Amino acid sequence: MSDVIKILPDHIANQIAAGEVIQRPASVVKELIENAMDAGATQIDLVVKDAGKTLIQVIDNGKGISENDLHLAFERHATSKIAEVEDIYKLNTKGFRGEALASIAAIAHVELKTKQADKELGHMMSIEGSTVKSVEPVVCANGSSFAVKNLFFNVPARRNFLKSDAVESKHILEEFIRIALTHEEVGFSYSHNGNEVYRLPISNNLRKRIVDVFGKSFNDKLVPIEEYTDIVGIKGFVLKPEFSKKTSGEQYFFVNNRFFKDRYFHHAVKTAFDNLIPKDHQVSYFIYFDVNPAMIDVNVHPTKTEIKFEEDRNIYSILRSTVRQTLGKFNITPTLDFDQEMGFPYSPPSKDEPIKIPTITVNPNFNPFDPSTFKPANGGSGGGNKSQSIKPNRDAWEQMYAVIEQPKSENSQLHELLDEEAEINPNTNGPILQIQQRYALCSSKTGVILIDLKRAQTRIAYDHLIQHFMMEPLGSQQLLFPVEREISVSEIQFLNEQEKNIERLGFQWRIENDLIYISGAPALLEAEQVLSYFDDILSTFLLRDIDVGEIVHTLVLSLAKASAGQTKRNMSQEELNHLVHELFTCAEHSFDPSGKKILKIVDLKELTHDF
Repeated sequence: MSDVIKILPDHIANQIAAGEVIQRPASVVKELIENAMDAGATQIDLVVKDAGKTLIQVIDNGKGISENDLHLAFERHATSKIAEVEDIYKLNTKGFRGEALASIAAIAHVELKTKQADKELGHMMSIEGSTVKSVEPVVCANGSSFAVKNLFFNVPARRNFLKSDAVESKHILEEFIRIALTHEEVGFSYSHNGNEVYRLPISNNLRKRIVDVFGKSFNDKLVPIEEYTDIVGIKGFVLKPEFSKKTSGEQYFFVNNRFFKDRYFHHAVKTAFDNLIPKDHQVSYFIYFDVNPAMIDVNVHPTKTEIKFEEDRNIYSILRSTVRQTLGKFNITPTLDFDQEMGFPYSPPSKDEPIKIPTITVNPNFNPFDPSTFKPANGGSGGGNKSQSIKPNRDAWEQMYAVIEQPKSENSQLHELLDEEAEINPNTNGPILQIQQRYALCSSKTGVILIDLKRAQTRIAYDHLIQHFMMEPLGSQQLLFPVEREISVSEIQFLNEQEKNIERLGFQWRIENDLIYISGAPALLEAEQVLSYFDDILSTFLLRDIDVGEIVHTLVLSLAKASAGQTKRNMSQEELNHLVHELFTCAEHSFDPSGKKILKIVDLKELTHDF
């Protein structure tokens, strides 16, 4: 049998390695900016076109690369950061693997211009798919300029899996912000498709850098935290409890100026806010750890966002205690009012008022299987004027029996809309019972149908809206007073990229400084719903990777849910009949647009068996 094992060519090995290191354009941004930081740059400029698919350029004023090091810089595992294994555990640099430039060069066209301060000329190198095309002298500024063009040009499958420009731009912006937040002593700029997104001057002040990134309004939201122990030094800011929100918001952990993610430490921060924020809300924070490099391991994953801490339990306790003490120090934690305890709404009796022994009245005639016995004991109210007897809705019972026993009407408008497989035959001529404003119960050919009203309304609204949306813009209403809210750079970027689609929903707005003023909104929404719905749109797109083909679906679905959410009320029989009829005229009436079940069929045979 012939030998089958062979060594892969370098260009194939580099492409395989690139799959781990370079997952999307944001990965290139991260690696190049981190290299610029390690080169001692004090000014870094990021230029992006088409969300990084066409161009990613990082220009720095660092120390540059010598002519002899040019070729080595793009070899795998070539690095100036470490020399032996032990160096990994005392890192003071961002990078150390020596894989980034080799991975980028394997899947893109790279043009590097670099010059050292003590040299008269610099050099320009061009690489395509790991192959060096040219190296020549060039006049250029001190530092380095990496231009990465046509990313994944030779890996079409990976390029096809990239998300929409809005999603990829969001990831690029996030990587840029993560690095900018750790180095306020460095100036940064970022432009996308010719539009300047950020220009961050050197500040040497962490609070000012956060405010420069997230807007002036953040200055009053930040609460400083600081604690130094033998195990860890902690500094940074948490946002005041009143600025918590349902979305994850701004949550940043850094250790030794390196961003990382950690659910364990996030739990420590959140528990420090216990009883200060609603359970379904998230806190925002910017927390910086200073830990001995020998006590952490950053060599866990190629992205270097997962870090192991040797003293993680102790750091957890110190972090939670520090945040809790800070909230107390700034009088943010709740205080007890000993003059008025609201836990027991009890009014003490007056001096001359006799004490009454509480009594319990039992109805001896009650029979759960006989509705006629649903009446108070002794025929009275059973508790004087202050107590109220619980009287069943006799009509509801009768409707319940009518729903089950009502024979199928031959004149029903829905007979032609049957689902033959499930034998659904809603009887809209008979009574339909609404249960707790949430469900509807009606008879069918084989039993009863239980319908989730909100999901049914969402399905009906979605089908109508999506058809209308494709033909012309949805109806818009002008607001008497424009709705105002703060808006971040990433949100502005999303609105600019999806401006036409969001305008077709019925929204009209203008942006001034860090605020957005919404003057028009979809006609389907109540005025008090406008802001929460707008927030839902932004959070949905900024927190999830939504494919370009799903953008319209997601926008229309969110509007359908919002319009359905405002109809939670008692409906008349006519309204219930109309809703059931509308539901069964939909091409898909069993599931809502999110894939959740709308109705449940209870067969008469099953009922008979149960009883």
